[in-house]
Amino acid sequence: MQRRETKLADWIGRDYHGEMDYMAKHGSQRTRPDELVPGTVRVISARMDYRPAAADSAQVLRETSRASCRAMRWARLPQTRARAVAETAARIEGEVGQFGYRVFTDSAPVMEVELARKAGLGWRGKHTVLLAREAGHSSFLARYIPTCRFQWMTP
Repeated sequence: MQRRETKLADWIGRDYHGEMDYMAKHGSQRTRPDELVPGTVRVISARMDYRPAAADSAQVLRETSRASCRAMRWARLPQTRARAVAETAARIEGEVGQFGYRVFTDSAPVMEVELARKAGLGWRGKHTVLLAREAGHSSFLARYIPTCRFQWMTP
């Protein structure tokens, strides 16, 4: 993250953020999650896809009456996100026991794409969003920042 922090500072220093004052407002919290949530030792990144199955996408393109389907899917995303985030947190708790955490989905100054890339969830596209072979860019990213330590054992 240090390299990304340097690049971000340079980008902001050159005023490339224009009128997006929030980009400069949070300082190093964007690249140092422990400054955002004190005591952070790890970040759990999740990619949650909302793209329909490929066959369904092709069908939607052929049916003009369903042309706004993607826009409707995007409009329902906040409710979908909240449910998916809660379900994922419950699955994590099922594995490691109850733990304290904060969840961020576009709601905090966290470099979500870089964290997701480092977690192996996809790669950064030239348009700066995370791309994944299975979902393209039709996904949202969630970060779970535990507020306690736990040992996560993988099978």
